[in-house]
Amino acid sequence: MRFWLAMCILTWAACLAGGARAAGVPMSTDLQAESARAAVLNVPLIIIFTSPTCHYCEIVKRDYLLPMMRHPQAGEAVMVRQIVTGSPARLKDFSGRMTTQAAFARVQGVALTPTVAFFDARGREVAKPIVGLLNPDYYYGYLEDAIAQARKQIAAERSGGTRVAVIHTVASAMP
Repeated sequence: MRFWLAMCILTWAACLAGGARAAGVPMSTDLQAESARAAVLNVPLIIIFTSPTCHYCEIVKRDYLLPMMRHPQAGEAVMVRQIVTGSPARLKDFSGRMTTQAAFARVQGVALTPTVAFFDARGREVAKPIVGLLNPDYYYGYLEDAIAQARKQIAAERSGGTRVAVIHTVASAMP
């Protein structure tokens, strides 16, 4: 009897854990398709670069990115994907070439996690990345500023205007 009770509890716990993962920030698998979808929505593609042992990554996802994804302000959607910096998982890059998440993170120069980067449909950065979690009290503001800058940059590119200068305060990683 104890065995079956233990199995039921373990099964229930596994279901809960699986549901929690499913509700998280989706892993990126195809940057070309994901950026095309972001372009249709007229939003930047936001990528959080994480590592499995990064406690701050979980905080940024849980406290800032997931709420933005679930409850966009004023109807402004966001498109967020996750890349694990050391992962051998296959990834199609912005130009359609196959690579790995780890290789893509290296090409992007990601050295610290979390790093939140903002891209247009062609894979160009449209706002300075936010590196680390310097001050949780201001982090949402950092995200809002970067998203606004990215939207402005994308709008300028669509209208044929010149590139807008990217100005943003970048938080540095916490120890």
